Amino acid sequence: ITEGESLSLQLVLNGKKIAVPLSVLVAPLTYQQQEAMNLTLPDDFPDKPTPAGLEDFGSGSQLVTFEPSASTRQEQPVVTTTVDDTVNEPAEGFIVYLMLEDAGVSPYVDTHMRTAVLVKIADNDFVTIGFEQNIYLYREGGEAPVINLIREGGTLSEQTFIVMVIAEAEAGGREGVVALAGEDYILWNSTVEFPSSAQSVQVPLQLLDDLAPENDEAFVLRVSQSGTGPTFTSGPPALISIHDNDVVTIGFE
Repeated sequence: ITEGESLSLQLVLNGKKIAVPLSVLVAPLTYQQQEAMNLTLPDDFPDKPTPAGLEDFGSGSQLVTFEPSASTRQEQPVVTTTVDDTVNEPAEGFIVYLMLEDAGVSPYVDTHMRTAVLVKIADNDFVTIGFEQNIYLYREGGEAPVINLIREGGTLSEQTFIVMVIAEAEAGGREGVVALAGEDYILWNSTVEFPSSAQSVQVPLQLLDDLAPENDEAFVLRVSQSGTGPTFTSGPPALISIHDNDVVTIGFE
């Protein structure tokens, strides 16, 4: 289920006719609640994602009643809701549990059917951070490069992202020559902070003028997770191509 949506589950009474109303209690629980109450999960219960908190889903229990019927199978919908918190985060999960003992019907119910389900909440606040352009062309010794990171998606006022900008050797330019860190450019800080209120930040990059005639050179900048702060999707890399300014012309006057 996607964050902010509702999920309708089908609770099934199966196997026999009932002559009196039969009520069961259905409770959405956090992992901690399930463990504190010593509630057993089925052997084939799926792996749990990051735990959801009570603020992430509708936590009220529901009493579901099956009315007397000649049918040997009845279905009742159980609706559970989730909360859109506008925060970029990994998928979260909670458990919807069939509380037979609390409803006082456990002696009369064969629990060979599933008594617990895992609800996984997929985040809808996706954030992508990438470069404003895929290719940048600069002249050695010219104006300082302006390379911006752009943030798309999510809610600007909610979170601060810590972004790793990685410079890698890449043959580029017209001659396919690799620019070298420390000789052709300096990436002053590989960790860039994206403030919560910002939609773009500038990469602290300097191109060096080495006074040596040479072919055009290039390198690549990539965006990566820093290991701290909220997660995001990385945009495509940017190719930085440097055109030499130390051209020497020799000829007769």
